Amino acid sequence: TAYQYKVALKDYVEKCSKILQLVSQFVHNNLKSIGIDCTIPEGAFYMMIGFNKFKEELKNIGIFTSNQLSEHLLNDYKIALLPSTDFYFSKGELFFRLAYVDFNGKKAIIGYENYKDKPEDFINKYCPSIYQGTHQIIKFINDLGWIL
Repeated sequence: TAYQYKVALKDYVEKCSKILQLVSQFVHNNLKSIGIDCTIPEGAFYMMIGFNKFKEELKNIGIFTSNQLSEHLLNDYKIALLPSTDFYFSKGELFFRLAYVDFNGKKAIIGYENYKDKPEDFINKYCPSIYQGTHQIIKFINDLGWIL
């Protein structure tokens, strides 16, 4: 019937969900570890991240708004984030939506079927844009001279 939840579809959805959980935990844990505020992802493919605690360092490089920071990260670090103004925050609130679905899902599912690595190794191999983007954000925070 049209509403029957077939085993193959259920298996596919479960694998996709587990992969997104691995990816979201990787991104969340890495960004939290350097002081970036992050929402805890729950079943989505994005999270909100915040740079408000870095406002003083950002002012020193001429960045005062989420739009300015978004442009700076895209131009200088090749990181694409949606600024908080797109979600009706004030322009001075340095929050962004970060999506983590820039990877080949088919390859990731095949890789997940044989997954025995550390999550970081899986992300690096099957979700390289996510891995590199996360490390670029870390580099940006380090370049600001932020010390935890």
